[in-house]
Amino acid sequence: MFRLYKFLSLKLVSLRKYHHIMEKLCYKRKILFLNL
Repeated sequence: MFRLYKFLSLKLVSLRKYHHIMEKLCYKRKILFLNL
C-alpha cells in the first residue's frame, strides 16, 4: 500500500513539473507573439 502511494506521489510530482514546463513554454510563446 505504502509503495503504491509513493509511486503515485512521484507520478504527481513529475506531472506537476511537466505542467510547469509547459506553462513556461506557453508564456515564452505569448511574449514572442506579442513582440512581433
